[in-house]
Amino acid sequence: MKIAEQIQSVKEAIALVEEAKQLLEEAVEYSSCRAHYEGYEGYGIEQLLGNGNPHDYSLFKLMDDMKEQAAEMKIQCEHEMNSNL
Repeated sequence: MKIAEQIQSVKEAIALVEEAKQLLEEAVEYSSCRAHYEGYEGYGIEQLLGNGNPHDYSLFKLMDDMKEQAAEMKIQCEHEMNSNL
């Protein structure tokens, strides 16, 4: 799988996580479990979406890292092509 395809897969996962978050918030809105759900940052959903601790890894950070990896691979490839001339 190419990095662009991987990034697209992460974008699709983000949309699914956002949908799951909305469904869960609706489910716990009037329940006695709401405080527990919120206390644990939506059981990790907030972390996945980058809304938790700023030092935690999120799906957006994952995409950024993939883009950085692609840029590094492009630079390395260009360097190898130039050194073969």
